[in-house]
Amino acid sequence: LKYVNPVGALSFSGDGKYVAAGSNNSTSNGGLITIFDFHKSTITGQLAVPSGPTLCVCYTHDKSCVVAGGMWDDQEEKSNLIVWDPKRLQPIHTLRGSRASIYCVACSPTASICVTGGGNDLGRVPRDEMPSSELIVWDWKTGKAVKKLSGHTTPVRVVAFSPDGKFLASGDKAGEICIWEVSSWRQVASFEAHEKKWIGFILFTNDGKSILTGGH
Repeated sequence: LKYVNPVGALSFSGDGKYVAAGSNNSTSNGGLITIFDFHKSTITGQLAVPSGPTLCVCYTHDKSCVVAGGMWDDQEEKSNLIVWDPKRLQPIHTLRGSRASIYCVACSPTASICVTGGGNDLGRVPRDEMPSSELIVWDWKTGKAVKKLSGHTTPVRVVAFSPDGKFLASGDKAGEICIWEVSSWRQVASFEAHEKKWIGFILFTNDGKSILTGGH
């Protein structure tokens, strides 16, 4: 797939036919979401994000929407978290309720919920106005926040659902991992995985019994 902008995030549709790429927009100060037909290696459409680079993208389980997040918008004083229709190339919802930059997003493989992680570690707004860590559950169909999860003290960098959608794993800048039971949103485990180093990615094994993490 040929592309000229630096890519910061990728997500496959559930059927493997399409790829959503999040990046900077080379023609403006905003971000860009590009939809590729994976098998044809062609661009099917692009979505312009008003401000800041797109840091995370995720297809919903039914491939009807793409959820994308990015840097805190200083001028509008809001986070860039939008649910997009990748076929009509139009926004469906702007998710309101976050007070931080959005670094990661994961969509449930079984339900109409997604979880975003973020925080303030770039000094874009005063620290007393932006939470150091943020983990929020959303209903992407309604655009409403469902619950804010407390367990991290530094910006959340990665989130991932187990294949059956029953558990969520989240990792932060200090190397801490939290495991959440989705039915109750109860934290069932937490541990230091990388000795105060950033968690860069996190994956569940196919049976959902183990996770693989990487950091720096």
